[in-house]
Amino acid sequence: MGAFCVELLVRRRLPGFSPARVLGFGDGTGSAFWALQVMWPKSLEKVKLDVPSQTMQHAGWSLIQGMKNLPFTHSYGSIKAITKSINKSERGHDLVIASYMLGEIPSQKDRITILCQLWDLSRDVLE
Repeated sequence: MGAFCVELLVRRRLPGFSPARVLGFGDGTGSAFWALQVMWPKSLEKVKLDVPSQTMQHAGWSLIQGMKNLPFTHSYGSIKAITKSINKSERGHDLVIASYMLGEIPSQKDRITILCQLWDLSRDVLE
């Protein structure tokens, strides 16, 4: 539910916005993915999810098993894995979602570092 509220805020602030390439940081079982499917079902082309927990990755994948017409989706275990696996031209995501995960990062220094890394993967919208 929280991810849907965040997506709704983005949609209200940027009415013409329709992201094609999205990165979800710490998306767990995919709540941001589901919110994206509701808010922008036709514009999504690629969704990358940073989910460190393998258990959460498996749970998320089992939820979408067999579904059709979904955007290309890939799950990674860390920001480092994302930046290593994609070239610079693919790093510009229309939307980077990180709002709830940031509260779980223990130190302010680490949060700032991660925010800088996420901003580098964004075109303009980091929520």
